[in-house]
Amino acid sequence: MNSGKVIRYASSLLAISLLAACGSGMTQAPAIEGAAAKPDHTRSWMKPGAKSQDLLYVSDIYTGDVYVYSWPKGTLEGQLTGFLQPNGECVDKAGNIWIADHTAQDVIEYAHGGTSPIATLTDAYGYPVGCAVENKTGNLALTNQFDQVSSGQTRGGVLIYPHASGSPTQYQDSAIYFYDFCAYDKHGNLYLDGINSISGDQFAFAELPKGASTFTNITLNVFIHYPGGIQWDGGSVDVLDELSSPSTISKFSISGSKGTLEGSTPLDGANGDSSSLSWVNEFAISGSKVVAPIYASNQPPTGYSTIDIYHYPAGGKPIKSISANSRIVGAAISKAKS
Repeated sequence: MNSGKVIRYASSLLAISLLAACGSGMTQAPAIEGAAAKPDHTRSWMKPGAKSQDLLYVSDIYTGDVYVYSWPKGTLEGQLTGFLQPNGECVDKAGNIWIADHTAQDVIEYAHGGTSPIATLTDAYGYPVGCAVENKTGNLALTNQFDQVSSGQTRGGVLIYPHASGSPTQYQDSAIYFYDFCAYDKHGNLYLDGINSISGDQFAFAELPKGASTFTNITLNVFIHYPGGIQWDGGSVDVLDELSSPSTISKFSISGSKGTLEGSTPLDGANGDSSSLSWVNEFAISGSKVVAPIYASNQPPTGYSTIDIYHYPAGGKPIKSISANSRIVGAAISKAKS
C-alpha cells in the first residue's frame, strides 16, 4: 500500500489539510484545490425554457460556480454564482436542488431552473461535503468534516435538518472521523462513507437506521480505496471508489453489518489511483445512464475535465462527454415537473 499524505478539506483559511497516513492501508488521496482566488461577481442566469427541461447540476470548486445543463442532451442552460466552494449536491422530491457550500459552511436550496436561493441552512459544526433528502419526511442529511464547535477541529458528523429547515441534530459515529457522502434508501435509512481516523487509515461505511440515534457500522466485502459519492438506485446502495483504477461504482446489498457486492460500474477515463490526474467525486444515476464529472487535478494542457455519461450499470467507456472546467466535483439531476 502507498504511504503518504491524505488530503481532505479543512477550513476556509486552510482549504487543504495535509494529514499524515504513514504506513497506513489507505491509498494516497489526490490534492483538491481550494476556492477560486478571485470572487465571481457575475450574476446567476438561466436560459428561458430551462425550467421545462430535466436539468443536470455540476459544481466547480475552482470557479465557485454551479453549471446547469439540459439532461440528457448536455447543452449549457445556466450558471449559479456566489458560492465559495460548492461541493456535493442533492435533489428533493419537488425537484429542488440543494448545494453544499464547503467553505461558506451552509447548504443552499434552489428551485428547479431557478437563479435565486429559496432557502439556506447553516452548518455551525463544520464544513459540509455531501447531502441527501429523505422523500417521505423531507429531512435533509448533511455530512461534514471537522466539528469546530467544542474544541477547534475535531471529528466531523452528519447533521439532520427536520423537514429541511431549522436547526439540525448532529450524529457522530466513533468509527468515522471524516464524513464524505450520504444517501437515503426508500425506507428512510441513511448510508454514509468516510475515513476512520485523522491519520486517514481506512475507508469507513455505516448506516443510520430510520429513527435511530446510533450507527450500524458496515463491512463491505470489496476493498474501497477512497470514499466517494453514494446513491440508492432503487434496489441497492451504490458506493463510488474515487481512487480505484478507474474510479468505480460498486453496488451492494446490505444485511445487518455486512454489505455484499452485486455488481460494479467502472468509469473509464477517470484514472483514479493509476495516475491521480483525474477521478470522480460524485455521480448521479438516471435510468439506464450514470453521469460522472471527471475532476482533473492539472490545468490544461495536462488536465482537461469532462462530464462523462455511461451506460448503467455496465459502465466502461463513456457514451458521451461534455466539455467542462477542470475542478468539477458534485452532480445531481433535477426532473422537470410534468
